[in-house]
Amino acid sequence: MYGGNIHPDEFVNEINAFFEGDKPNQECIGAKNGIYKVMYLCAPETVVTNKLSTGSRYIQADYAVVYYYFGVLGVIIYSVLMAIIVSRIVNLFILALKKKEFIKTLIYLRFFNMIRSSFCMLTFGEFLDIISILSYVYLIFTYGRRLKLGSHRNMKSQVENGEINVKQQY
Repeated sequence: MYGGNIHPDEFVNEINAFFEGDKPNQECIGAKNGIYKVMYLCAPETVVTNKLSTGSRYIQADYAVVYYYFGVLGVIIYSVLMAIIVSRIVNLFILALKKKEFIKTLIYLRFFNMIRSSFCMLTFGEFLDIISILSYVYLIFTYGRRLKLGSHRNMKSQVENGEINVKQQY
């Protein structure tokens, strides 16, 4: 399919597509990134163009695209990176659920769903949409506040329980 060659110089197409955001499939006719690149590499151009014009596309391209750009070593690194990211998001989801932080739980669940589809198709535009940006801001804001409020609450409860004796020195 790829002639055994790697094509890291073409990876700039993926970076450009990341910042362009998601587009409807009909606007991706002739695209040179992600799942669309794999479609054009695997099937005749007319077949792919017809498929995209109907709003349809293939369902998975991640390993094929990574293999195309970076070969077997790229696939191994990509697999490890995916495992780390997915496990981190799932652990954050479980932790937020355990702490009954339901807004964070929903945000992490959304990120997990985005990761599943984005990594399979290598379309990452959802990570830069307004809802994602607001989610990042919320997580950053609550992380800073959570530490401050948590330490304040602990101190207050310790004082109320008599665990901390405050001695005045003159």
